[in-house]
Amino acid sequence: MYLQNLQLEQLNYDVLKSELLNQIETEEIPTLGEVKNSLAEMYYQASEATASQYYNNLESFSLAKKQHFSFALAGLNLWEKLRRFLCGFLNTASTASEIIDKIVEWVASFIPGGVFISFLVKKIIKYVLNKGYESLCPVGD
Repeated sequence: MYLQNLQLEQLNYDVLKSELLNQIETEEIPTLGEVKNSLAEMYYQASEATASQYYNNLESFSLAKKQHFSFALAGLNLWEKLRRFLCGFLNTASTASEIIDKIVEWVASFIPGGVFISFLVKKIIKYVLNKGYESLCPVGD
């Protein structure tokens, strides 16, 4: 899995995972709204960071995004995609390590350029760990 920071420098997943596992206990439990905002913010910042790799005219890209990007809609849609992805792989016996693996795998595939913003991902991980499998993945959903 390829991850990079906002400066488009490759990140070492083993180092990131170790930091996440060591720091997640001290993270405050966010609300679902904060998680959705974090997902939207990560997507927005990642698209800004990677735009020069895909667009010739960055001014028109930035203008269009400012006019048409909805943080609320992006956050909701990204959260639902992440939640469904997690529910397809996790179960009641899943460990924090497995949950982190799946969240980071999802970030690498859905966030432009696999851009990883640690403080935003920590919020998502903390929320999922606190929520628990039964609440995150209700039967019949």
